[in-house]
Amino acid sequence: LQEILVKLFKEYISKCLYMIDIKYKINCKNSLLKLMNFYNRILQLHPWKSQMIISGFLMGTGDVISQTVLEGHRSYNFFEFDRTFRFVFLGTFYTGPLVWAWFVKLDKIFVGHSLLSVIKRVALDQLLFSPVSYTGFILFLGFLQRLNFENIKEKWKTDFRQIYLTNLQLWPAVQLLNFYFIPIQHRLFVTKCVGIFWNTYLAWQTNQISRPRSFKLEREKQYRSVGYLMVLMVWT
Repeated sequence: LQEILVKLFKEYISKCLYMIDIKYKINCKNSLLKLMNFYNRILQLHPWKSQMIISGFLMGTGDVISQTVLEGHRSYNFFEFDRTFRFVFLGTFYTGPLVWAWFVKLDKIFVGHSLLSVIKRVALDQLLFSPVSYTGFILFLGFLQRLNFENIKEKWKTDFRQIYLTNLQLWPAVQLLNFYFIPIQHRLFVTKCVGIFWNTYLAWQTNQISRPRSFKLEREKQYRSVGYLMVLMVWT
């Protein structure tokens, strides 16, 4: 009798746990759906504000990761809060609105979602927009760091080529998938999610001592062919 009661009790507990698990999964799914619906509604009602806030938050996150993980500034005394603020500010008032406006403009320049149209968008994005946006980023970051014009110019010479060549290793593939599969209102979010890792790199790169010129020339040689290929795609 005792064994039967124990067996029944175990079955009862097992069923209870199963029902709890089902309810938990349903609640999580419903909560996620509600969150996504809320996010989509905010994007539709306030596209510019929402894109700016998301961009600022994710760029700040990238700098925090850079400082704590790559540079080991885990102590409160060593963490540079002003540096993180600069990245949040640039993400909110520079990168966010600039990238969003560019995505809208690209959709007007290249109408349709054919593969060739998407490839042309990616090529124009990487050959025109990326160099201009990175130049502006380094320029405004220098202003926020209170550097004089000569120092900003030296910083551009030090950082721009390395940033752009590394960009060619990651972003053409990301943007190809982004432009082909993702609706326009979600593209900035996708780029910024991938961009958490990219922003971590940007934060690290723009706060490093310059590397030897031979290292930069080797990277340029590796990615030059990518640039030539994208030029051909734009004019095809």
